[in-house]
Amino acid sequence: MTQTEFLKKMEETPEAEPDEYDFTLLKMAKLQDKTEKSGKIVLRLPKSLHSELADEAKREGISLNQYCLYRLARK
Repeated sequence: MTQTEFLKKMEETPEAEPDEYDFTLLKMAKLQDKTEKSGKIVLRLPKSLHSELADEAKREGISLNQYCLYRLARK
């Protein structure tokens, strides 16, 4: 059960007091949320490489993000 599912359960049954099991599930959901990847990374590049990638993306008519994904996915 995720944190969102737990909170929804509590909204649906507001008369129910959360018990120790509910608190354990909430703690587990919080831990699970922290281990999931966001899909974002911060990457520092030399200015020359950044410029080169940006120029290539512009020539292809796509965003720098899309171009970098394309280059990373190529095998």
